Order: sequence, then structure tokens, then C-alpha cells
Amino acid sequence: MSPEIVPREAVVESLREEFGEIAIPAYRFRRLFSRREQVFFDCEGEDPETCLDRVLRREDHALFTVFLVIREGGGLRVMAVSFPNIGKETLEHFIKRYHTQLKPSNIMGLEASGREYVRYLGCSYEE
Repeated sequence: MSPEIVPREAVVESLREEFGEIAIPAYRFRRLFSRREQVFFDCEGEDPETCLDRVLRREDHALFTVFLVIREGGGLRVMAVSFPNIGKETLEHFIKRYHTQLKPSNIMGLEASGREYVRYLGCSYEE
């Protein structure tokens, strides 16, 4: 496996090292994580790089999920925000669109609800 692709447990461990006490819904994370693409994904019996490439280019994901580290009520947690894939968009395209178009309003919405955006963790998909 490429050093760029790690098991989700490595991400959880890294978050705990970086933030200490943080609520992490690790069950929401898929089994592998690409550090380069910042994508959680699953892969069965296939080369992870090939699998990631296929996942990024598929157009039939039902939802995209963005994972954010937020501060809420004095504590830190990982929050999952889902977006329906109504336009048969690829995950690769959604990630670019999230950062350029959706992220600013997502951060404003968090702040309006009394939460503080800390950082983007990564993205995933739902079948």
C-alpha cells in the first residue's frame, strides 16, 4: 500500500494526537484514507490506487460526505455533512466544487449555529 493511503485507524490516531480529547464518529469513515486526495474509501481485493481512481471518477454516488473538525460547546468533534449528488457529479469534481463554492457557506452556517470551524478533514461518499 502506498504511504499516501492509510487505514482509517491511522487517521483516528492522528486526530487524537493532534487534538487530544475529540469526539470521532470513526464508524462513519470508510476503511482507507488517501492523504493526497483527503478521501475515505473502501477497496476489496484491488490495488488501492486503482480503486481510489475508480471511486473518484464514478458518477453514481448517492451522497457526498464532508468531514470537518469543529469546536462546539468548548469541545472538539468531527462533524459529517452530507450533500446529495443530484447532478451525477464525480467525487473528484465535488471536492473541487466544495472547496470553491460550498465551503464558505458551510463555515458561515456553522458559525451562525454557534459552532466554530477548525479544519477540513476529508470527504467520502454513500452508495
